[in-house]
Amino acid sequence: MFYPPLPSADRRRLTLGCLAFSYVPRARSGFTLVELLVVVAIIGALVALLLPAVQAARESSRRSHCANNLRQQGLALIGFEGEHRTLPVGCVDCLENPKRFHSWNSQILPWLEQAPLRKRLNFTVPSYEGLNIDAGAVVLDVFMCPSTLEPEALSVSKLWKTAAFTDYGGVYGVGGEGQDNVGEDWNIQLLKNAALGALVYDEPVAFSEILDGTSNTIASAELLDRRTTECKWVNGNNVFAQDVETPVNKAVNSSVGIGSPHPGGAQVVFCDGHVVFLSDQMEQRALNAVLTRAGEELHHD
Repeated sequence: MFYPPLPSADRRRLTLGCLAFSYVPRARSGFTLVELLVVVAIIGALVALLLPAVQAARESSRRSHCANNLRQQGLALIGFEGEHRTLPVGCVDCLENPKRFHSWNSQILPWLEQAPLRKRLNFTVPSYEGLNIDAGAVVLDVFMCPSTLEPEALSVSKLWKTAAFTDYGGVYGVGGEGQDNVGEDWNIQLLKNAALGALVYDEPVAFSEILDGTSNTIASAELLDRRTTECKWVNGNNVFAQDVETPVNKAVNSSVGIGSPHPGGAQVVFCDGHVVFLSDQMEQRALNAVLTRAGEELHHD
C-alpha cells in the first residue's frame, strides 16, 4: 500500500514526539546530605564498637609480654640456684658497711643472655659509682613492663642518676605492724623470720629454706609505684616488703607494693618459675602467705 509523504510540519511534530517519549533522565552521581550523614553515623558507631576490642587486644598482648618477662626472670633465678645452690642475695652489702647496694637483678644477668653486661659490673665498689652506673644505664626489656604509663626509661635524680628503671621488684617479705624483727638476735634482717621472703638483704636463701614450697612462694612481682628512686635494676634497694594490710593495686601510707596498669590485678613469678596473675580482690591472708617463705601458712589457689 502506498502512503503519501507527510507535510514537513507534520514530520517535525512526529520527530519531536518520538524524542519526548524516548527521553530517559540520567542517574545521579553524588550523595545527598542526608545520605552522607547516615554513612558518617554508621562509621562512627562501628568505630565506637571496635575501639574497645582493639584496645583490649593490645592490652592482652602487653600483658602476655609482661608475663614472659617475669617467666624469664624466674628461669634465671632457677639457673642461678642451679649453679650456686642458693637464690641470689636480694641486696648485696645493704645492711653492713661499706654499703654497696648491688641487686639481685645484676646477679642473674648471665641467665638473661646478658653475660657481657654482668662482666662490666664491679661488686667491690657501690652500684651507683663509675663503670657500674654506666652499665646500669642499659635499658633491658626483660625488666620493663610494656603497659607502664610513665615514659621515662632512665632516672634523672639522686645517686643512681642515669640508671635504667625496672618495673619489677624482688620480694623481701611482709612488713607492717607486728612483722618487725624483735628479739631474734640470730636474725640480721629487719623483719622477723616468719615474715621474710625469698630475696633478702645480705644473705642468700637456699631452696631448702623455703619451707612453704617454691611453688607457693613469690620471688618477683610487678610494682605499683614505678619509675621511682628504688626501681632501677642495678640498685640493690629493688626489693620490697608488702604491707601486711595492703592488697594488690592499693598503696597504704605510700608503701611500695604489688600492682600494675593491667586491669584487675598484677603479675608475679614464683620461685619455681611459674607466673600467676593476682587479682586485686585476692584475700589478704592468702596474699601474705605467698609472699613469705617460711610462714607455714596454708594457701590454696
